[in-house]
Amino acid sequence: MTKDGTQLTPEEVKAEFNRHGVTIAEWARVNGYPPQLVYRILNGVEPKRGLSHKIAVQLGLKQGVASTNSETLFAPDNSTDTNNKSKTRARSRTKQSTKGRKDR
Repeated sequence: MTKDGTQLTPEEVKAEFNRHGVTIAEWARVNGYPPQLVYRILNGVEPKRGLSHKIAVQLGLKQGVASTNSETLFAPDNSTDTNNKSKTRARSRTKQSTKGRKDR
């Protein structure tokens, strides 16, 4: 997406790669994406969700949020019980640490 908020076309993104002297494969590797997937997105495969959505947003082809953790994106608000996860982890560690012991 451009600075004024408009989406780019795949042709415009390819032109930007050419203008900057960067190959699509190089950009994909630097950003941790499979080059084949980036090529597919730039050649017409519609990015709906997951990694293809994230790539399209980062390239400016699509509006949206390129979330790194989709679990937290749609998780219910647990702000009233912030210690819930740490309590579960503590119980899990206790079970693991007593697993191999014999009762004395």
